[in-house]
Amino acid sequence: MSDVANAAGVSHGTVFAHFKTQEALISAVIEETGMKMARWTHELASQSGGLREVLNAHLDGIREFEAFYTHLVIETRSLPIITRETLISIQSAISFHISLAAQREIDNGAILNMPISLLFNTWSGWFIII
Repeated sequence: MSDVANAAGVSHGTVFAHFKTQEALISAVIEETGMKMARWTHELASQSGGLREVLNAHLDGIREFEAFYTHLVIETRSLPIITRETLISIQSAISFHISLAAQREIDNGAILNMPISLLFNTWSGWFIII
């Protein structure tokens, strides 16, 4: 907490005035950064047409927040349950866009007609459309 106070240029007590515990501070940082990542992915994916572009937008979003995302995935099990929901929010953002793009491409005959759930969180989905 002292490092945070020094970096912010405030007193140690000021940090505790806003965050009662170190866990509360960490949770707030994770939630805020996770929401930025979800918004970033949403903006990139909203501008994309096809499934390939949506998947590339997702990878761009991960690349932009790579250090954060890596730690979030690795340390999820040790985080408070409320903080774990951040990872779910990030995955939900991309899942929404993947399902829309996949359905459009299935309807247009651009990719095989298959359950969209097969495309989620698998690289095999990427290889199907290449």
